Amino acid sequence: FYLRSSTNNWPPGDMALPDLFIPTLATVVLLISVIPSYLDDVAVKKNDQRGLIINLILQIVLEVIFVGLVWYYLTTLNFNWQANAYASIYWLNIIFALTFAGAMVIEAIFILVLAFRGFYNSERHWGIEVDGLSSYLNVAEWLLVYLTVFISPYLMR
Repeated sequence: FYLRSSTNNWPPGDMALPDLFIPTLATVVLLISVIPSYLDDVAVKKNDQRGLIINLILQIVLEVIFVGLVWYYLTTLNFNWQANAYASIYWLNIIFALTFAGAMVIEAIFILVLAFRGFYNSERHWGIEVDGLSSYLNVAEWLLVYLTVFISPYLMR
C-alpha cells in the first residue's frame, strides 16, 4: 500500500493489469471448498463417518484444484519477482497464499487418514473443528490477496 500510494499508475510503468480469469476461477473454487469443510464438521458431530470422509475428500479435491489453478497462473505470468517492487509484492503475496493453501491440503489429508482409522466421533472432533477454522482463515486470507493483488489495480485506473 505504501508503494502504491507513491505512484499514480498501479501497476507501475508499462506493466499490464493482472489477468482476472484464472484467479477468479480459483477464488470461486476456494469459496466452494468451505461447504464441505462446514459439512464434515456437521457430519462428525452426528457420528456420520461416511459423511465426514466424503466431505473431507471433497474439501481436499477443491483445495488441490485451487492450488493447481494458482500454480498454473504463476507459470503463465510474463514477469518474474525481480522485475520491480510491484512484481516482488505480487509474487510474494501469491506465494504466501499458495503455501498456506498447500499446508491446508496436507492438514486435511492427515485428518482424512485419521478419519479412515475411526479416530473422530461425536465426542472427539476437535481436529475437524480446527481444520474447519483453518479453512475459513485460508479463504479469508486469499480473499484479501485477491482483492489487493488482482482487483485493486483495476480500481486504481
